[in-house]
Amino acid sequence: MCKVQKLSYLFNHKIDSICNWKRSLFDKTENATAYNKGNGQLSVFSMTPIELEHQLLNLSPADKAQIIQNLTKTLITGGKGIAKTPVICGGEACIAGTRIAVWLLVEAQQLGISEAELLQDYPHINAADLVNAWAYADAHLEEITAAIYANHEVA
Repeated sequence: MCKVQKLSYLFNHKIDSICNWKRSLFDKTENATAYNKGNGQLSVFSMTPIELEHQLLNLSPADKAQIIQNLTKTLITGGKGIAKTPVICGGEACIAGTRIAVWLLVEAQQLGISEAELLQDYPHINAADLVNAWAYADAHLEEITAAIYANHEVA
């Protein structure tokens, strides 16, 4: 098993631990453990979240991208997703089923509004929706920047 696969397993195990036991990702005492049954051998490897973070940060960009792809396939966020509908908010990217534009959330964050405040201000969305919005904004930075700029031009 290659290093990327091992780190993906460890990271997935840690996420599962958080979901199942409601523990913090940064609990310094909890080890992430993964088992590899490949090649007829059973190997066990374990590391703390700090060690895992150190290993992840030292990977090449390509390896980091591969881990993110692996994790994305396994995570279920429960969010509504992002939708672009021509008749809603002028076709801007919004939290699906709402009129909350991604650029609006990004701009609010840039102005110092916390995620907790956003969730309080928009009680019909959840943290997974914000994760989806941030991911969309990261992937479509030019689009979001242009939308923020266009909103300032109108105002």
